[in-house]
Amino acid sequence: MIFETQRLIVRKLILADLQAFHNLESNPNVLKYATGEIKSLEENEKELNNLIAKYFVLNNDFWIYAIERKSDKMFIGTVALVKDKLEDEIGYRFIEEFWKLGYASEICEALILYCKQIGIKK
Repeated sequence: MIFETQRLIVRKLILADLQAFHNLESNPNVLKYATGEIKSLEENEKELNNLIAKYFVLNNDFWIYAIERKSDKMFIGTVALVKDKLEDEIGYRFIEEFWKLGYASEICEALILYCKQIGIKK
């Protein structure tokens, strides 16, 4: 576990997340608010493997983590932590069926606190 909120857990991505990750990354409504293009299941599997591999890279400044609900351990989205030379960024994506449930506000508050703890600036 990376951090948690009242209803959510942020953790490393795992290969078992593939179908839900694909549902997230292949939805045009989700992607219209973020960079990226709709990908096939095979492309998303490759992307998921690449993101997981980044956990093992020393001095990595690009992290994508899974968001899951505590109540049922369901994968519902991702958070991003990007620290680069231009600016530091945080972000999130939720599977569309989990929009408008207060998860975005909840994750953003906790994500900002977490970033302060690890040294990512606003």
